[in-house]
Amino acid sequence: MIADRDKDWPDVEALHIEQHGKLDESYITNWLSQFAEALEKPEMFADYQRLVEKIKALK
Repeated sequence: MIADRDKDWPDVEALHIEQHGKLDESYITNWLSQFAEALEKPEMFADYQRLVEKIKALK
């Protein structure tokens, strides 16, 4: 199951903030891009990229 509900994104954001600098971004983006393509939801990948940029701007 792939979650892409609006209420899931705050969890993704919190995890990303908590683990900042410890996540394997290439692994995450590789799999997320594949899921987004398979589900025909390119916005899923774009939303994640925006979230990462937002967090980087806060640091």
